[in-house]
Amino acid sequence: MRHHLLLAFSVSFMAFSAMAAESAANVQTGGANVATTLPNARAAATNLSSTANFNLAGGVVWKKFRKIKDKFVLGELAEGSALAIFNGSLKSKNQEIAAEARTILDAISETRDVLGERLEAARAAGSPDAEEWIRLYVRSFPSRRGRFARPVERPNISRSAAPAAQSAKTATSADIVIVGGTSAGIATAIQAQRMGKTAIVLEATRRIGGLTTGGLGQTDIGNKAAFGGIAREFYRAVKKYYMDETNWKWQKKSEYAPRGQSRYSFSEDAMWTFEPSAALKILEGWERDFNLDIRRGEALDRRPGGVTIENGRIVSVRTLSGKEFRGKMFVDCTYEGDLMAAAGVKYVVGREANSVYGETISGIQTRNAVMHQFPDGVDPYRVKGDPSSGLLPCVEPFDPNERDGDGDSRMQAYCFRMCLTDHPDNRIPFKKPDGYDEMDYELLFRAIEAGWDAKRRNQGPMPNRKTDTNNDGPFSTDFIGQNWRWPEASYEEREKIAAAHLKYQRGLMWTLANHPRIPADARAEYSKWGTCKDEFVGERGDGWQNQIYVREGRRLVGEYVMTEHNCRGEVCASRPIGLGAYGMDSHNVRRCVGADGFVHNEGDVQDYSASPIGPKHGKGVKGFPPYPIDYGAIIPTRKDCVNLFVPICLSASHMAYGSIRMEPVFFALGQAAGTAAAIAIDGGSAVQDVDYDALRARLLADGQVLKMERRN
Repeated sequence: MRHHLLLAFSVSFMAFSAMAAESAANVQTGGANVATTLPNARAAATNLSSTANFNLAGGVVWKKFRKIKDKFVLGELAEGSALAIFNGSLKSKNQEIAAEARTILDAISETRDVLGERLEAARAAGSPDAEEWIRLYVRSFPSRRGRFARPVERPNISRSAAPAAQSAKTATSADIVIVGGTSAGIATAIQAQRMGKTAIVLEATRRIGGLTTGGLGQTDIGNKAAFGGIAREFYRAVKKYYMDETNWKWQKKSEYAPRGQSRYSFSEDAMWTFEPSAALKILEGWERDFNLDIRRGEALDRRPGGVTIENGRIVSVRTLSGKEFRGKMFVDCTYEGDLMAAAGVKYVVGREANSVYGETISGIQTRNAVMHQFPDGVDPYRVKGDPSSGLLPCVEPFDPNERDGDGDSRMQAYCFRMCLTDHPDNRIPFKKPDGYDEMDYELLFRAIEAGWDAKRRNQGPMPNRKTDTNNDGPFSTDFIGQNWRWPEASYEEREKIAAAHLKYQRGLMWTLANHPRIPADARAEYSKWGTCKDEFVGERGDGWQNQIYVREGRRLVGEYVMTEHNCRGEVCASRPIGLGAYGMDSHNVRRCVGADGFVHNEGDVQDYSASPIGPKHGKGVKGFPPYPIDYGAIIPTRKDCVNLFVPICLSASHMAYGSIRMEPVFFALGQAAGTAAAIAIDGGSAVQDVDYDALRARLLADGQVLKMERRN
């Protein structure tokens, strides 16, 4: 039976390949109507798919991999055919055929990965048929040969990923190659398509949207009027989603009352709070509506040779799967600045000294770190009063040589933005993690003993009785000092860092809900809450997400550096492409012994001193009056690279970045990058030579807000 199936698979694949090759040739030579080729390709693919329903061994069951209409198992020639059809239909402005071909192209990456995973599982289970099927798979998909050279885990920014061998396949090309399917990456791709350009988004994980779909539902907004364009399209889509009563499962719409910086009324045109699953549905809907080409599970190969550069221009990038992607323009939409770094572009990590840009609140900050601070007198030693017993976990010794304003390479803390619920039918109670050590939470107990209110928490209400829960207090969800290596770390090391953060945060929530040293009233309150059964399904488990909150990674040193002077309105960018509207906000960077011998957090700065927003600006939310972000802040200097945009890890000082680093801003800067990339392609120019007047005109035409009057 097995041999008959193998033969059927081979015959079906060869028939399909022949049809695909003929289709591609016809389209390329103009000898056939593209509309006639797709039914034949679909029929052959259906026949091929029908052979895949059988047992291999060891519990590995082969099924039809896609039940969705028109998604089938495809080979290399099928990709060429579909791509040719897609390009041909775009030229003939046949959007219906283009959409159908786009669907087939989208299926290729997904089905290849599913097939590869099944085969790896079969090999691991000791199936006698596995090696024969692997040989057939490699013949059908030669670009995946490297997958079986050694064990490979799916590349994932929050999971380890072993590199695969370089592919021999011809590179996939697009006008614009976008690394990172974050909010900025999606906005870049949409804008590119609206301007008639092809774009490919390479997303290392299986989930698009970054932090927008990763738990950050309490939008850091500052001033809602500062955002138009694609950013506002998203928040309007959020409102439209929640105006549908069927999307209110765990509470009635009338029962929901947002508060804090994102509060609004349903009479507004947009909504600024949302569940992670709602944001994901919206962006995946955009993916379909705009026919975006998003390649999931494709992590940038950051090793030497992963980015090919010729004469100061990026020619192609390689992913860990061995695939190569060529483009005319490239956009780094990662939170870490991975493409920028791999391309050899100048960047910084950490906090500049105040002296670098004449600032006042950058660098090491002890005097300004008054928020999220320990009460006086909290002992830092394992045995109170006994330095010989050693410091408590994650506490650094006092360094008398450091001064406020000095620079360093440390990073502000990360955490997971928790989506919690108190609905009993949707709640997953907090669990004690494996390897739990209560000494890791001794500082929490001592802070409570010194007067800290254990019930206090930063918990923004989201629809459907959920929350966006963020750090609040001296000992909270921020895993202070344990993320410094993240920006430069390998994928494997990042996974270890993320796993340590997850263990810490799980342990923290279990402690607050269960430990006897937590006051009874606080335990009772925390015990009402838990993670959500219907959020982050299939990710880290028990309602926890893959996406860690990377508040800051590398930062470009580009044509223009945004500083605290821009945020305060003392300097105004001359080529605005979007607005920032939030106060300068850095979370704590480290936990250390102070000169007084007690434990202190260092690095938290929340500076809104330029002119705190009053009732006329964002309903009383603290933040700066909106200020322009310069085009030069998202492009490198000419000597570094002439075809790269960096809308997330943009050129800014540590404290200016603390204001800019908000998801609505990333939507806006992604749109600006997509616009500028298209203009650069049309003009055959370097990114440094883009006609700003043309860029400004197009941004304004597309609804981007570039200027608001400052009312101090």
